[in-house]
Amino acid sequence: MDRPDKKIGILTFHCVQNYGAMLQAYALKGYLCQEGYDARIINYRSSAILAPYEVSMSLAQAAGRRVIVFPWRWPESLKTLHWVKTHPQEQIGRREKFRRFEEEYLLDPGASPVPYEEIGRLPVDAFIFGSDQIWNTDITGEEEDVYWGLFPTEGQKRIVYGASLSHRELRPAEQRNIQRCLSSFDAVSVREKALAEKVEELTGQRVPVVVDPTLLLSREDYERSLPLSPPGVEPYVLLYMMRDSEEAMKAAKRTGLPVKIVGCRIGEHFIDVGPGKILNAGPIEFLNLAYHAKYIITNSFHGTVFSILFQRPFCVISGEDDRIDNLLRLAGLEKARIPDAGAFSPGCFVQSTEDTFQRLRQMIDLSKGYLKNALSGG
Repeated sequence: MDRPDKKIGILTFHCVQNYGAMLQAYALKGYLCQEGYDARIINYRSSAILAPYEVSMSLAQAAGRRVIVFPWRWPESLKTLHWVKTHPQEQIGRREKFRRFEEEYLLDPGASPVPYEEIGRLPVDAFIFGSDQIWNTDITGEEEDVYWGLFPTEGQKRIVYGASLSHRELRPAEQRNIQRCLSSFDAVSVREKALAEKVEELTGQRVPVVVDPTLLLSREDYERSLPLSPPGVEPYVLLYMMRDSEEAMKAAKRTGLPVKIVGCRIGEHFIDVGPGKILNAGPIEFLNLAYHAKYIITNSFHGTVFSILFQRPFCVISGEDDRIDNLLRLAGLEKARIPDAGAFSPGCFVQSTEDTFQRLRQMIDLSKGYLKNALSGG
């Protein structure tokens, strides 16, 4: 199992219109390939995960989807449906850019969807599950088996890298799955300290905390491997929020610079305020917007990651969020987060420095070591 051309199959969220999801998949595959592994993303396409990103659906179709199950998402969903109707060309363009990124950077050429019953028979030496919120049943549904490793294999290693949740209190199905599935994996790691504590509480097993895959690559890695364009002439503020926020828009305008708004996905949350909104950005366009921004205002975990990696002055407008708080604490940038847009002033922006990367280096090295040991059996 120590040969450099070991075949690795990655099971993660790789096929949704979400910048963070696609970029963490890209980064994990890219890092493993850098290390000499023959890493590929398995083209497993869960209908529960894809459903919120569908262009349109009847009310009957939507009835069982998580958009309907969680009433607090209804206002955002109605805005999305309105957006799809009123901006069909932008939506089509956006979807095409995500599809192109998936085909060019994530999947092997001509890769077909892999059904559940064929996953365990794939010619790989190890499966890596993650990263991202693969254990979040709000996203995957309670019937999802693949991301919990509940499929027959032929002796391949089963490794969890950076499993994550967006909520502190585990759902009953998540508790049951952690208790019954954890022992079937050869190695398990999670992305947040709070989840590691929950796992230990439920199973008595201590699991390591690792960084998000996007941090396994350096800024230089992204510059070399993706088409980041030369900067434009006009400076701007990038506003990247996971939910509509007129107050955040007002905060961005206080900088006195033009504001460019990019939404995280089509499906539930999409900003629909201000003339600077960019409706058809794919992952490459998103990275370029972050790479060249004068300032970034966000409440997104991956918006925070790329603000740090690209050394852009940034501000996080967010209440408590284990994923973001854990990252900012590791980086020594806790001052970047403010509780609400009303507390914003241009003095709130924080910028990563060489000291930031020195602080992150230990955790990044531990995460790389975890993967190396798990794959080698050490």
